[in-house]
Amino acid sequence: MKAALKIPGPESVWKILQEVAQGLKELKEAHAAAQAEAQAVQAEENLKWQKLRESQDRTDRLLQETALRQQETDRQMQETDRKLRESQERTDKRISRLGNRIGDLIELFAAANVIEKFQDLGFEFTQASQNMKIQDKNHNDLAEVDIFLENGDYVMALEVKTNLCPVDVTEHLQRMDVLRTYADSRGDKRQFLGAIAAALAGTGVRDLALSSGFYLLEQQGDNVRITAPENRRVW
Repeated sequence: MKAALKIPGPESVWKILQEVAQGLKELKEAHAAAQAEAQAVQAEENLKWQKLRESQDRTDRLLQETALRQQETDRQMQETDRKLRESQERTDKRISRLGNRIGDLIELFAAANVIEKFQDLGFEFTQASQNMKIQDKNHNDLAEVDIFLENGDYVMALEVKTNLCPVDVTEHLQRMDVLRTYADSRGDKRQFLGAIAAALAGTGVRDLALSSGFYLLEQQGDNVRITAPENRRVW
């Protein structure tokens, strides 16, 4: 006996249609959510890549800027080296001219009858030397005297300067101490006197030289004038 075919009623069909519609809705929502999530992931990856590219661009830019700064630094260093070389060359020339000038002054004061001029002050020097070097037993320089006048009783150590400064007076005082120590080590009992010759000397430094017990020789045209200190110092 055959079973009777059951035909769904309208309510069952409507229920089925609702379930299908709900299923389609849920499927659509799930697909939209999956698509949104995929888009978010893609956007995040794109953002990471963008930041990475920006970071790489900044790095490249920094490297380029660093290279440019290094080039500028190298250029400035080369320019500084060039200026230093030129400055050193100018300084060397000035020193050379100054050395020649001092040499000329030494020749001038040595040739200006200083022995005769000191005779007017009561000194009978019998010997004059230029650029006298004092050395120890190991030939190390202890002092150098521009003009060295001497006899059996006295030695006059004359220092020559173009423009006399206070430090020149101080250094000559120290030089005289060295000469005295050296003379004592050799049994030289003569009295040592100091003198300073200057092409230019201000009033203050003139007074300092004289108050230090030095004779002062000053250039006056082609002539030389000697001023004796009120209290000469003897070493």
